[in-house]
Amino acid sequence: MWRVYATAALRYPWTFVTPGAETAAIWIPPGGTELTDEEAIRLGELIEETAGPQAAASAREIEARFESAHPAGPFFHLTILATHSSHRGKGLGMALLAETLTRIDTLGAAAYLESTNPVNDERYRRAGFEPHAEITMPSGHVVTTMWRPAR
Repeated sequence: MWRVYATAALRYPWTFVTPGAETAAIWIPPGGTELTDEEAIRLGELIEETAGPQAAASAREIEARFESAHPAGPFFHLTILATHSSHRGKGLGMALLAETLTRIDTLGAAAYLESTNPVNDERYRRAGFEPHAEITMPSGHVVTTMWRPAR
């Protein structure tokens, strides 16, 4: 799934990687979408082919929960911030996040993300994000949405 989302985001000039590609930050700009309608259909088909119709239905439900949690108005959406496992703990992800937020601040825009790992919430707070809402997954896992106002 990450490959589908990362590839789809390449249509925007907001994909950043560290020099050795250890970390990636992928932003969807204001008014953009993570997936086109065609990409979303294909992803659903791919999930159904590989994991079955129940998994595909669950994925659609999860996507709907994420979409309904998006705040109103324009914002940059951090769709992926990932660091290769052999490079975690070196500060690369947060450094790349800071660099990309500087670019967003230059534009006077707000930023939004969904923190799927509670361990990262404090890191995002230090970058200026505040909890916005919570999304409860069908599994019971809670995802915290976070907002950073325009600066």
